[in-house]
Amino acid sequence: MSDVLAVPIEQDGLPGTLEPTRYALPDDISYAQWEEVGEKLGVQAEVQACRMDMLRWWIGDWLLYGEHTYGEKYSQAVQILGHRWAVGTLQGWMWMAGAYQDFPRGKYQALTWGHYKQVAALTPRQRTPLLQQALDNGWSTAELREAKKRKYPPEVQIQPVQPPPPSPAIERGVAYAAGCIGRIWEPADQAQLAAFLLVPGPDDGAQDDQ
Repeated sequence: MSDVLAVPIEQDGLPGTLEPTRYALPDDISYAQWEEVGEKLGVQAEVQACRMDMLRWWIGDWLLYGEHTYGEKYSQAVQILGHRWAVGTLQGWMWMAGAYQDFPRGKYQALTWGHYKQVAALTPRQRTPLLQQALDNGWSTAELREAKKRKYPPEVQIQPVQPPPPSPAIERGVAYAAGCIGRIWEPADQAQLAAFLLVPGPDDGAQDDQ
């Protein structure tokens, strides 16, 4: 379990409301203020490791705000945050914040970021009981993952059925027909093609019928 609740949350001059699993930015901040917030969040990376879970949520919410309000992309965010994290990392944090945007994160804030991540792909209705059980039973992320697999097993991938290869008789018939391209089709050709298609060849297993 995370001990983030034991660490006091300092605003550090950040506007809005900071919670262990959410950062609600004011609706009326300017772009320059939004950039300044990002710079301050980047500096937060120097804090003790037990605050990293909170920082992931805060930066994820900050990224969502920037994209929805200013159309900012990850390249600008990487620069504003002081190049401390790769684009892929920031994408994951923003995706998580979006997945839980309307979810009551604070109800399960004693759980770690890893717990939330394990059930992020589920619907809110599916993930709620699993997070509650993890909270009540003190599950690790591995235990939550196993519980999720039991309740929602991965879908079985159905392999497409491959058509059987053509029989030797059909192959001989196709080859014969191809050789007739460019000349007038004669009745004898029809009879010959029928013989290829209907009469087993030496490799067609005819000897099995004897």
